[in-house]
Amino acid sequence: MCCALALSRCTACTPVSDGEVAACVADVAAPALALTPAAVARAAPAIERASLLVLDANIDPATLAAAARVAVNAGVPVLCEPVSVPKV
Repeated sequence: MCCALALSRCTACTPVSDGEVAACVADVAAPALALTPAAVARAAPAIERASLLVLDANIDPATLAAAARVAVNAGVPVLCEPVSVPKV
């Protein structure tokens, strides 16, 4: 099962032949606005039924913690993708 919150922003990526991304432009502010602890609470039933929760560390730490808490309490494994090195 895949659960995602719809965002009204655009991401455009240019893949290269080996599967890597050559260039990517994304509005990373959109997740910060839409993904909140309250949104996680609304999505909790879907998170609890998931086989795996994948989190992107570009969102607010409180939201990351809320999502991870829901998953861990339901026995759902969590994978967190850290912020890319150039952004740190």
